[in-house]
Amino acid sequence: MDRDNQERRVVVLGAGYAGLPAARRLARQVHRYGVRVILVNAEPTFVERPRLHQVATGQRVPELPLRDLLAGSPVELVVGLVTAIDLDRREVRVDTADGELTIGYHTLGHGLGSTIDRDSVPGVRANAHTLADPASAIRLRDEAARFAVSGGTALVCGGGLTGIEAAAELAESYPGLRVWLAGRGVPGGFLSAGARGYLDRALRRLGVEVVAGAEITEVRDRAGALAGRADLPFDLCLWAGGFTVPALARDSGLAVNSGGRRRPGRLLDVLAPDVTLITDGGGKIRAPRRPIVGADKVARFLAAGVGNIPAGTRLHFVDINGEPGAVTAVGSVPYAVFVLEVDPETGRVATIRLIGNPDKLAGLAPLP
Repeated sequence: MDRDNQERRVVVLGAGYAGLPAARRLARQVHRYGVRVILVNAEPTFVERPRLHQVATGQRVPELPLRDLLAGSPVELVVGLVTAIDLDRREVRVDTADGELTIGYHTLGHGLGSTIDRDSVPGVRANAHTLADPASAIRLRDEAARFAVSGGTALVCGGGLTGIEAAAELAESYPGLRVWLAGRGVPGGFLSAGARGYLDRALRRLGVEVVAGAEITEVRDRAGALAGRADLPFDLCLWAGGFTVPALARDSGLAVNSGGRRRPGRLLDVLAPDVTLITDGGGKIRAPRRPIVGADKVARFLAAGVGNIPAGTRLHFVDINGEPGAVTAVGSVPYAVFVLEVDPETGRVATIRLIGNPDKLAGLAPLP
C-alpha cells in the first residue's frame, strides 16, 4: 500500500477498547473527504479482556468478529501482527496470514495497549498461566478442569481485580480445586469498607484462601517463592501481578514514558498552525469578542480555561451538523458546545467554534 500514490490514509493500530471506537468514529467523519481509515489488529475478533476469567472457567462468552462490528462502516480491517513502525518512511509492517504487508500512512494512531508482565518476576513466563488473550484463557481452563478432578491446588498471584475475579471464578466453577489468592496487599484494598466486607465474605463462602502481604519473588516449578515466608505449593499458577506495554513503540522511536507507554500528543500537535477559535457568549458570559488565530494562542486560551471547568463536568462527544464536536455539561445541563472543523488534507483542527450563549444552549435537550 503505497502512501504517496493513494488518497490520504489514517492507520490505527489495535482494535481494542480505544482503537476500535476511535477508528469507527474517525471514519464516519472523514470518509466524505476521501480519507481512508485502516484498522490493524492481530486477531479477527474483539477481545473482551475483562471477561477472560469467564473463558478460563468454561463459561460461554460470545465471539465478536471485528468484521461484524465494522459492518456498515468505511473502516478497512487488516488482520495481522504489527512487527515494525518506520516513522521516517511513515510505514507499518504487518505479518498477515498471506505474508508480510507494508502499509503507508499519513496519520498513525497507536492503540496497541498493554499486556501481562511476565518478565519482571523470575519464572512467570515458564511456570505460570496468564489471561492475556482467549488462547491463554483456554489453556488455563483445560488445566484447571484436569486438576480439579484430582483435588489439585491453584495459586492466583495478584490482589487486583483480575486476580480477585479469577480466584472467585475458579473456586466456584471447580469445587474440587483448592484456590490460593496471594498478593502484596489485602485483596480489594482499594475498595470502600463496605465493598471490602462483601468481598471478604464472598471469598470465604467460595473457600478461597487469602494470603495477604505476600511478595512473590519467584514462580518456581510447582511453588511460588515468597519473601520471608514459606513457599506456596501449587499444581497450576495464574499470574495476575501487573501489566506492561509492548516494546514496539519504544523500538520504533515513538515518544514513551519511563514505563514504555506512549506519551499522549500535545494539544499543538492536533491544531493547524493557523487554527481559528470563534466564541459566542451572546454578551451574557465572558468570552473573547474577536476570533483567536494561531495554534499557540488558541492552545493557551484552551489551557487557561481548564482551571475554570465547574466541578462535576461531563464531556459528551457528538456530531454537530456533520462535524465532530463535544458538549460539556454539569449533570444533564449543557453549558458549552464545541464544534470542530478538521482539515481533510492535514487531519488537524482548522476551526473551533465555542458556543456558550445561554439562549442558544437553552434549545438543547438535557443530556442523559
